[in-house]
Amino acid sequence: MSWRNGQAYAQDLRDRVLATPGVLREVAERFGVSQAYVCRARACREKPGQSHPGAQCNYRPLREQVAKASAHTLRELCQWVQTEHGIQVGITTMFKTLGRFGLTLKKITLHASEQTRPDVAQARQDWSARQPDLPAARLIFLDETWATTRMAPTPALPGLCPGGPLTHHHVCLRAQYPGSARAPRTRRPHQWACLSRLGGAVLVPELRPSDIVVMDNHSAHQVAGIQAAIERAGATVRYLPPYSPDFNPIEQVFAKLKAMLRKTQARTVDALWSVIGQLLDRFDSAECECYVRHCGFCRSE
Repeated sequence: MSWRNGQAYAQDLRDRVLATPGVLREVAERFGVSQAYVCRARACREKPGQSHPGAQCNYRPLREQVAKASAHTLRELCQWVQTEHGIQVGITTMFKTLGRFGLTLKKITLHASEQTRPDVAQARQDWSARQPDLPAARLIFLDETWATTRMAPTPALPGLCPGGPLTHHHVCLRAQYPGSARAPRTRRPHQWACLSRLGGAVLVPELRPSDIVVMDNHSAHQVAGIQAAIERAGATVRYLPPYSPDFNPIEQVFAKLKAMLRKTQARTVDALWSVIGQLLDRFDSAECECYVRHCGFCRSE
């Protein structure tokens, strides 16, 4: 068993230590144990009412589990320990255990190699230099992603997904600082159709003069009519440098949204869109502001 009860001292010795009154030093010298052991044994008995040692962790299976499923959250790791080993572990304990063993659940973020090209690097540098001058209250970020009814958890987590034809349902997200988001629904498998619907029905009517709409330079964002409609409302369009999704805070929202969608395993179109709406409501303004600041905006505030 990888997770087992501590066996540093026999239980009868622990019982005698707990049954002996006196100061820590005297009790420790009498039974040949450390004062720290006596202190921990008494604390264990007084707080949770236990006289038996707590569970000890063998880091090897934990390391293997983290390596196999880096998408796990701390709560999911605690559930795994309870399911596989019958031991209840708190989130704080799991966090400290991972830190003690040098383990992490954070994924390594990959960036496009094209970012090292001289022209792209210069464009990114110019954009980063202009970011502090952009008024945060006027920034509106626009982007899109996809979702399907066949999204399943990571390979390390159990789950089933149906077969059959695969249809992508595009999710267009409009985020504004301070945080707010909207996601109109479209079943048409075309990014330009999704962007046209968002721009015409949701974004443009709510634009104010001097608003700044920030998008990446994807071809779907440069369809004829979108920029003109935005400019007719008195707003301007700023395109991000090429190969620079790290400047768009919506990318972080999409990453978290898809991770949660995989866990919900919505298997019908109506359920999928209902879940997307419910999950987007979890992104409050404080969290959205953190995403915006993480991308380099609002640095002067």
